[in-house]
Amino acid sequence: MKSKIFIPLIIFFSFNLNIFSENFIPVNQEKSFIPYQENITIPKMFSYQGKITDTLGNPIPDTIYSLTFRLYTQPTGGSPFWNETQQVNVKNGLFSVLLGAINPIESVPSSGTIYLSLQIANQQELTPRLRIVSSPYSYIANRSAIADSAFGTSRISGLNITDLDNRYVNENQANSVTSNMIVDGTILGQDLNQMGANINQVLKWNGTAWQPANDEVGGDNAWVRGTPDSILYTIRQLGIARGGANNMLYGSNRFTHVNLGVACTTGTYGQNYGFCTVGGGYGNRAESSFTTIAGGYGNITQGSYSTIGGGHDNRTLYPCATVAGGDSNFAVAYSTVGGGKRNQALVTTATIGGGYNNIAWGYYGVIGGGYHNYLGEYDCPTIGGGRYNFAGVQYTTVSGGYGNYVSGFSSTIGGGYADTVKANYGGILSGYSNLAGDGPEDTAAMVCGGYNNLASAKYATVGGGYTNTASGASATVGGGYLNTASGHYATVSGGQGDTASGYWATVGGGYINIALAYYATVSGGYRNIASGEDAVVGGGLSNTASSYYAVVGGGVGNTASGNAATVGGGWYNTAPGYFATVAGGYGNTASSYYATVSGGYADTAAANHSFAVGYHSVVPTGYLNSAAFNGQTATASNQLRCGTLSKAGGTFTIDHPLDPYNKILNHYFIEGPEMRNLYDGEVILDASGRATVHLPDYFSILNRKPRIQLTGVGTSDVYVLEDIKGNTFVIGGKPKTKVYWQVTGERADVSAEAIRRLMPVEQLKTGALSGRMLDDEFLSGCMEQLEREGKAQGINFRTNEGRKRYEEMKKIPKIKEK
Repeated sequence: MKSKIFIPLIIFFSFNLNIFSENFIPVNQEKSFIPYQENITIPKMFSYQGKITDTLGNPIPDTIYSLTFRLYTQPTGGSPFWNETQQVNVKNGLFSVLLGAINPIESVPSSGTIYLSLQIANQQELTPRLRIVSSPYSYIANRSAIADSAFGTSRISGLNITDLDNRYVNENQANSVTSNMIVDGTILGQDLNQMGANINQVLKWNGTAWQPANDEVGGDNAWVRGTPDSILYTIRQLGIARGGANNMLYGSNRFTHVNLGVACTTGTYGQNYGFCTVGGGYGNRAESSFTTIAGGYGNITQGSYSTIGGGHDNRTLYPCATVAGGDSNFAVAYSTVGGGKRNQALVTTATIGGGYNNIAWGYYGVIGGGYHNYLGEYDCPTIGGGRYNFAGVQYTTVSGGYGNYVSGFSSTIGGGYADTVKANYGGILSGYSNLAGDGPEDTAAMVCGGYNNLASAKYATVGGGYTNTASGASATVGGGYLNTASGHYATVSGGQGDTASGYWATVGGGYINIALAYYATVSGGYRNIASGEDAVVGGGLSNTASSYYAVVGGGVGNTASGNAATVGGGWYNTAPGYFATVAGGYGNTASSYYATVSGGYADTAAANHSFAVGYHSVVPTGYLNSAAFNGQTATASNQLRCGTLSKAGGTFTIDHPLDPYNKILNHYFIEGPEMRNLYDGEVILDASGRATVHLPDYFSILNRKPRIQLTGVGTSDVYVLEDIKGNTFVIGGKPKTKVYWQVTGERADVSAEAIRRLMPVEQLKTGALSGRMLDDEFLSGCMEQLEREGKAQGINFRTNEGRKRYEEMKKIPKIKEK
């Protein structure tokens, strides 16, 4: 949008002018010329103000603009004879610059036509150009101090040398000194001779000429003079008044009065007041003893020792009141009004410095100034200034502002608008429509600032912000919007819509967070709730810590409802068990004592001391001290349930059956390239040499490629009479022989088949496995024990990287002490 210059533009020019005067030559000196005065340095710039609007007449936005100014000798076209660019602060479209401040304007053309143009940044030059008139042509005044002639008058070194005989006194020239040739102050008393006068005589006009004569001042014996050049006394005690001015001096003590005004009165009719003084002015009345009116119009002092310095229609009543000046002010005994208009100090020792229509009813109260301020009828209130402020009880203070109200004992408002303090010892530093205390009992309630804040309990504090409330004893709201600290000693640091309603509860910030119980804490976030005693929510969204000592670190929709339960983070996790923990993840639950879910998705640890991790891993209720991994469900107590166990080695470890207190017994796993199930038992062949063995009903479904091994007791005459059919097989041999049998089968279930495909007997190392040594990884966790116990001989890492990893594991991080 193209801008334009707002018409009219106001242009001002500032110059220093050289002013020359003729130099006079005394008659007793030679006619030498005084050297000319040096030329004055004239600033080569002038001021320029204007307003810039857009095409709709709106001021351009407030900022700093790059403005380029140019001076031309013609209204359009041509080339500028001067230009400069300035960075100019424009506010409400208005700006002011000194042209020539960067590039001095050395001279202006004498043709009488100069035009100023303006360009904003890289926009086109604004039109039309503005013609400059008159003042900038004072640039040529710089020549006047050094020019040898002006309009034909001859000069030497800048001095006029024409008609000197008529303008200066020559030797022996009669009647040459006239009044026009005498400069005031150049003829002194010592230049005059005695002219026949005696001591103490003066010049007097005798009707024809000035002649020496005696000084007859004081001839009526009203005045005497002390030693010469000292003091003039009245001949006796006399009142002093201006004559012919309609002044009145009342009472028998009027000889002590001084009345030098016009239409003024000292004393009171029918009374004998003394030492009344009116220094001047019109219509003033000093109506009590020892009262003084220095001047002004229509002022009245009533009450001994009162003073009015001047002004109009001011009045004092009762002793020792003072009004320094102003209009229509009023002061009573020992009170003071410094000035202003319609101010009233209505009680002893009150003070009003100035302002308009201020009223002080409080003893020893002070109003510094302002408009319509009011001190209540108690001791020592103070209002510094402002408008419509009220300080109602003892030792209250309003420093300034508008419409502020203080009614609590020793309370204070620093300033602001429509603030109120009702609490004893309460305070509001500043702000708008804040309230400190609902009543005097809300001791020391404090609002530092902001808008519409409320501190309504003992020692409650609101630091600032908007519509915050601290309603609990010693509660604090630091700032923010719509926050509430309603519990005793509760704190809301900031944020919006937060509530700390429990004793000693804390909300650090955020939005719509709630700390309901004793010592509960919500550090921040959105819609979090800490409703249990000592419960903590660190942040996040819609989290809840609802029981004693419960903690939710963050995340979304998490709940720690068991005593001392913890949810570290994640989404929609729940820890309802006492001392239960969910570290993170999504939709996890730790619902029993000391249960733990370390992460994952939809995992459940429902038994005491249980653990779950992964995806849909579950430890059901009642299976104590069990752990579920890989989406598995525990089936017994004290169980570790996982999908596939891959290990470098395996043992079972138990107490040694022969020495359980001193030894343990380790047995190693039997391993092979196939997953096999093992079934065994014993039978006795019947009289016919037969025995039928019944395997479990699921055998034929769970197994494939079954194998049968037989061992006869006392004889080798045993054999498989009939192979496995379904879930049975038949043993034959010597009658009455005891036979031990064993059947193995490869697992045929789906899980086994999946494992065979995922983990074939021989597997290539690819991806992240490439280059890794599994043996080294295993050794890095156990080599330290082997070395410590002296059992590492013949065992070593396959690679240098493996050894390096092991050495790094042994290092203990050092913490730098303070």
